Amino acid sequence: MSYTSEHTGAEIDEAIGNVADKADKTNVLEKDNTTEFTPTGDYNPATKKYVDDNASGDLSESVIVNVSTEDSASVDGQIITLTDLSVSGDSDTYTLGTGETSHTFQVVVGHTYKVSVNDKTGYGTPSETSEFEAVAGYIRNISLQYIQIIRYGFKRDKNNSDPDTRIEYLYDAVGMTPAYMDFGVEFNEGDWGTFIDEVQRQVMLKYDGTVDYELDPTDDTKKLSDGTTSDVSNTAYQGNAMVAFRKFKWVYRYEDTSYEYVIFSNTQYDANYKALAHTNENGDIQDEFYWGKYMGSYSDSKLRSLADESVMVSQTANTEVSRAQNNGSGHYIIYNSAWNYICDLLTLVSKSDDSQSKFGSGRSKTTNSSGINTGSLKTSGLFYGYTDETSDVKIFGIECFWGNYWQRMAGLILAEDGKFKVQNTPPYNFDGSGYEDSGISPSGSSGSYVDTASVTELGYLPKTLGGSSSTYYCDGMWYDFDDPNYARVGGGWDHGLLVGSRSLTVGGPASHTNANIGSRLSYITPA
Repeated sequence: MSYTSEHTGAEIDEAIGNVADKADKTNVLEKDNTTEFTPTGDYNPATKKYVDDNASGDLSESVIVNVSTEDSASVDGQIITLTDLSVSGDSDTYTLGTGETSHTFQVVVGHTYKVSVNDKTGYGTPSETSEFEAVAGYIRNISLQYIQIIRYGFKRDKNNSDPDTRIEYLYDAVGMTPAYMDFGVEFNEGDWGTFIDEVQRQVMLKYDGTVDYELDPTDDTKKLSDGTTSDVSNTAYQGNAMVAFRKFKWVYRYEDTSYEYVIFSNTQYDANYKALAHTNENGDIQDEFYWGKYMGSYSDSKLRSLADESVMVSQTANTEVSRAQNNGSGHYIIYNSAWNYICDLLTLVSKSDDSQSKFGSGRSKTTNSSGINTGSLKTSGLFYGYTDETSDVKIFGIECFWGNYWQRMAGLILAEDGKFKVQNTPPYNFDGSGYEDSGISPSGSSGSYVDTASVTELGYLPKTLGGSSSTYYCDGMWYDFDDPNYARVGGGWDHGLLVGSRSLTVGGPASHTNANIGSRLSYITPA
């Protein structure tokens, strides 16, 4: 088909603008599927007017679909499906031949389409594209990438009391050497160094939720980019020092009569895998959630995460939450699903339920009479700990994960009926109303060690207390049935070996205050 033109230069320029406008309106960028428009370069003026007049039929857009895998594996035999949503039941497929990675489809101007590919063994299937309308004179490039499925898992033998041998690796974790703190020397990452680097990054997060810059993972006081001084100790800084958790966000937790299972995946392997710690109030799954590097301090009316500060204590949960929210939308105190996520990461990399023996005692000696300020381990790397029970502990760049101060935590309530109530995504409240009833009630002597627990999608919920500092979970629990009791985790400065990654108390309401109770900041991008 050929065209001639009798239009003026001004009319042609206007037509060009109309084509560009139409392209802009249909240029939709998807997080996982890149859609780009590239002008073919030489437009006949009459063609432009044709589009401007909303003509349809003969003129068609070229749609190039590029298919790849994250690890550059072959995509031979994969099937691309182009679906015409303007014509019921109309679709076109193409099977990639040997060495092929793309195919070009011709589509009809004005019709609406979407593109998808079939499953590939061992890979997560890219989501189908969003709907797009064909635009004359444009080449549309669509890239769909298969993500290699990697799953690191463990199972816990309920009938084995040894905190090390009860953990068995599953899937891609099989055969890996566990990580541990080589006390008096340095942290030994075992075979988990790459995983640790992938699962977290250390950042300064602005109040509006944007990452300002990354911190040196070996020294919080330095910027990663150039080694200059960071703002981790700067109260005038308009943001906070945070740990961003990412990539292996999909988790499947379940149990049977003999074992508890926890499996991390880099993609949603199936519907059982949930990204609860990364899900905001609107149900949107975010790439990262953020956890305060330091116990919460108080400045400028806000709960902060900064080094070299006194810990904010003796406040009610309502006050802690209010001061956390003063940082801006998306900020809160720490929450249950993220706590479970980090605790299970620790069990995974250490292949043990004894967090203190693997990473450090934390400040926990029974003769300690006070806590210590934030930042004592700011130059000690991602993991560091001691066995003296007077020093702090650091894991994944988070200081004081256990010991020193109790940390108030949203999303877990022990109700007056004696049952745990759980909320794994926001919004949260102070009494558990509207939370999911687990049906689980703890029993045994409050203030002793947990020996059995439930591990499901709701997370870790202690059931019976009858263990010790060197058996089963190795961590303590306190509880009370008098009120809706708001959770605190980690343990205080004088609780001895009862502290640890799984140390938990639900022994006081949200209004309870004490000099050894603080909180920690969290952030997830809001709706």
